[in-house]
Amino acid sequence: MKGHAETKGIPNVASFFTVSALLMIAVRLLAGRFMDRMDKTRALRIFILLLIPCYLLFGRMDSPGTLGIMAACYGLCIGFLMPLLNAALFLASPPTLRGLNTNLALFAMDAGFFLSPYAGGAFLAAGGSFDLLFALCAAVLSMAFLLLIPLKPYGTKTSGKAAAGADPPT
Repeated sequence: MKGHAETKGIPNVASFFTVSALLMIAVRLLAGRFMDRMDKTRALRIFILLLIPCYLLFGRMDSPGTLGIMAACYGLCIGFLMPLLNAALFLASPPTLRGLNTNLALFAMDAGFFLSPYAGGAFLAAGGSFDLLFALCAAVLSMAFLLLIPLKPYGTKTSGKAAAGADPPT
């Protein structure tokens, strides 16, 4: 984000990370009970659909104001998506594999947070543009959304079987 903001002449890109991180934390603190009652599949679809335009619009940021708006949208979406992904994986796992699956998911996320900047940097060093990089991120999210389409509603408090770990989504 820093390199992209510099090419657009936007100063103080650190505010992007501050705003987005604060909103991620606020969502987790204030919406936890709400997320517990949500249909995880539907909520994942919604927040992925909301995150796709964020990535597509990152290339259009041209002022500190748009940087702040994009940081807020990104922070809200990620603030909902990350706990929902963890909860959906936990609920979809058989009880005997929940600990293993949760740890493997955390490992995969850590690997992604570590390797993604290197992959993005290599892409940019090879002559790719920030706009194309953001479009590729949106394409990956679009594929994730498509993979969620056939899944049944899952993980609400009203569906006792899902809460007990039976009947994983198909």
